[in-house]
Amino acid sequence: MKTKNIVIMLSAGVIVVVIAMVFLVYSISAKNHSLNPQDSESQNTAQIGDFKEAKIIYTEVQTDNGNEIKNTENLILRTPYSVDEMKEFVKPEEALAYIPKSAYSYKGDVEYSLDKIAGYSIDYRDDFYLFGQDEYWQTPAETISRGEGDCEDWAVAVLSMMKAYKADLKCYNLVLNEHVSVICYFNNTYIIYDQDRLKKETKVFSSDSEHEKEIKIQRMINKYFSEFGFNLDERDALGVFNDKEAYAFQTNDEFISWLASLSD
Repeated sequence: MKTKNIVIMLSAGVIVVVIAMVFLVYSISAKNHSLNPQDSESQNTAQIGDFKEAKIIYTEVQTDNGNEIKNTENLILRTPYSVDEMKEFVKPEEALAYIPKSAYSYKGDVEYSLDKIAGYSIDYRDDFYLFGQDEYWQTPAETISRGEGDCEDWAVAVLSMMKAYKADLKCYNLVLNEHVSVICYFNNTYIIYDQDRLKKETKVFSSDSEHEKEIKIQRMINKYFSEFGFNLDERDALGVFNDKEAYAFQTNDEFISWLASLSD
């Protein structure tokens, strides 16, 4: 009888140990799965060039004073770090359907058409407000359909529409320390467009020397910086890009010389 009881107790002990081991293996497996970032990313991502696009999930609530707050979830950081990466976001084919009809009113007047495109209504909202991220670049269709975005979202969307309107335009996104705008050259005219409806321009002529062109361009740039309110440490031109080209600059003098060469 004692031997039988001992056998029963040993059998019960083995069962308990087996159950404990199964539970331990299951717990470790579940923990490893939850710590694997690829598993969570693969469910909600799509490729945009070399960047990952997350499915945007957000809720809207109204505060007492009527301000709208947007909270996002499952959003993966989408941040280009060079002008070569940034140009992947310029998508003329994606923006073609959004070009304002008024841009076609005077087809021979390029400046008129670009003015209409630059005036497309996109309200400024920073990335943290929209996505809960410090930096998140939208595609043109995302920005235009949402009607909201920060400076680079506006600049990329507007440039994409401009290039869709006329593919051979010498228009680029201008990357500064803390800002992105649009700069164009056509018909002896340089123009800077900004999201704040700010526009600066200057004209050059074939009779101008390279030095004279550079002086005119520098004056235009300085007026833009001054009117926008850039601090001195925010006035470095880091590079330009569009859907086909990308150039990085070491100095502002290099940037000005490059701009002057567009009129050659």
